[in-house]
Amino acid sequence: MPITLEARRSFVRQCTCLSVWFARRLSQLGVPIRQAITNHTNVYRFTDLWDGKNHPAELSPDEWCDEKWEALLDAFEHIHAKHDPGNASAEMEAEALELFWPRMEPALPRDVAAWPTLERMPFGFFNYNLSDENGTDGKIVLHLTNPFAPASPFDDMPRRARELAALLRDAMKKMPGKHTVYLQSWLAGFPPLQTLFPPAFALSASPPTPLRYHLGWWGQLIDRTGDIHQRHAQHIRRTGWFRYPNIQCCCPLDDTFAHLHTHFGIPLENSR
Repeated sequence: MPITLEARRSFVRQCTCLSVWFARRLSQLGVPIRQAITNHTNVYRFTDLWDGKNHPAELSPDEWCDEKWEALLDAFEHIHAKHDPGNASAEMEAEALELFWPRMEPALPRDVAAWPTLERMPFGFFNYNLSDENGTDGKIVLHLTNPFAPASPFDDMPRRARELAALLRDAMKKMPGKHTVYLQSWLAGFPPLQTLFPPAFALSASPPTPLRYHLGWWGQLIDRTGDIHQRHAQHIRRTGWFRYPNIQCCCPLDDTFAHLHTHFGIPLENSR
């Protein structure tokens, strides 16, 4: 079911404050504050400036420039400059939130309406996109969302196993020749998810990908209700880094079916 407007409002407010704190920390490491808040946090996507496609972190000013965002960055730089060096204080976080909020509040209904629902997710927790595939790399690229809010997707692992098997069979029919299951996400390193895959999946883990603004990193700040994940947020404030880095994992498709059969009773017939 969709998340509530109240949960989304709480999440955006708390995650924005955390993002300001994190951007300020990155600035101490030499990252310009404008780049830190734009490229390495989710703040722009919280605003009504985000059209779902164009992001200032992805395009050079010669290609596209969001002048309204640049004006917000000018004001944010002023807030940053007038506060003492060090991690952002509660006062700085509140001042920055007040700056951004008029562009965030109108986007709340949009984001609640866009939350995935079971009616739009034929494979439940899992999805894949044909446009991800170039037809030659052999990978079925997984995407993960939680259409079960406020329940956790990890409350029913046998059902997740059935969803994964159904997705893989569907992908094989539409994209013959695929031989590898691939995921890039913070969840790739999450032990409950790894139980759905053979050991090769966890063993294939890549080094962390470059830190970016997307949910591959920041999705771990969203809890099962759509509100802030307090434990993960506190971990960032305590350590200065994410509890789960965004990584890439993969494993053979045949081994995945064999694992789902052995551990979850998924039939092997018609797996190929």
